[in-house]
Amino acid sequence: MKKTNIRIRNDFLFEDGNEYFLSSIKDIETWKKLQDENFNKYKGKDITTKVKELMKKYDIYVNVNFHDDDEDNITRTIEIKMDKGGG
Repeated sequence: MKKTNIRIRNDFLFEDGNEYFLSSIKDIETWKKLQDENFNKYKGKDITTKVKELMKKYDIYVNVNFHDDDEDNITRTIEIKMDKGGG
């Protein structure tokens, strides 16, 4: 298993062979200092399918932080109100 420079929603990913796993690390300095013997302590959910779909969709495979809407499904609306006094 090795560290990658790929993130999803700011969580760094581990790569194990041809599979990708979330880590619980968001801070770059913590990620840089992380040693091999501690990888399993921070290894999380297998997200191989999702990562590969995003890589293929955007044709980017390194140095990326994907922000997908699947987890939060938040719709943001911006409402602009005009002041009747003009401006």
